[in-house]
Amino acid sequence: MPAPPKNATRAAEKQRKKEKREQAAREAREGDAALKLAKEKVQQANEATDLLESFPVFRKYERNGINVVMEGCAASDVPKELMQKIFNLAKANMESLYNEAKFGPFDSEGWDDRLKMRELTEKEARYVIVRSGSSGDGTEGEGEGEFLGFMQYRWEVEDEEEIAYLYELQLLPEVTGKGLGKFLVSLLELAARKFGMVAVFCTVLKSNTRAVKFYKDKMKFSVDETSPDVTEDALSDEVPEYTYEILSKRFS
Repeated sequence: MPAPPKNATRAAEKQRKKEKREQAAREAREGDAALKLAKEKVQQANEATDLLESFPVFRKYERNGINVVMEGCAASDVPKELMQKIFNLAKANMESLYNEAKFGPFDSEGWDDRLKMRELTEKEARYVIVRSGSSGDGTEGEGEGEFLGFMQYRWEVEDEEEIAYLYELQLLPEVTGKGLGKFLVSLLELAARKFGMVAVFCTVLKSNTRAVKFYKDKMKFSVDETSPDVTEDALSDEVPEYTYEILSKRFS
């Protein structure tokens, strides 16, 4: 069979290159539009600093022998004294785990007081504060009960996806194992759906077996494709085993 004329070959090659450029341009436009939409959703979510305004039924938890109340706020609205209590609880629960795993905020290799406080107080941080509820006379108001724990979360864009990221869930021993953690994470899931997020993410230390079991078994999170253990780079023998994994619960 005779070869096609050179002019025809060149024309076909030019057409292929044109189609490739057009496809790349379409994908870029779609990517820009998706990123813009994700940022808009995150901005809208950040404007609602109190999750409980949309879900008032979650303001109180009275089950399994405990009576607690919740209040929501931005990090900038947390009084200094309360932020110190938040820091102290996080340190009591996590310092040894951080040091064992050589894991910490801003890529520190272990617990660092200064960096942890910086992380807790960043303007993007949002909180649900847990306090003791009324003893029965109904006189205790918001911000008056004993501090019992907190959930810190953020609305973020990761890989052009709008997500809720659960940074911390820390409770005092007297309210642990009472279903309160599940209650709080369920609140975040509902809020994430309301604001159009695609998933809730969290990072867990592998050595924190109780947390791993809680998120995977009770909350039905799974290891996300972005977790370092499942990326292509992690398949290399030269990459050390990671001490943490990224979990997610996707809505679609």
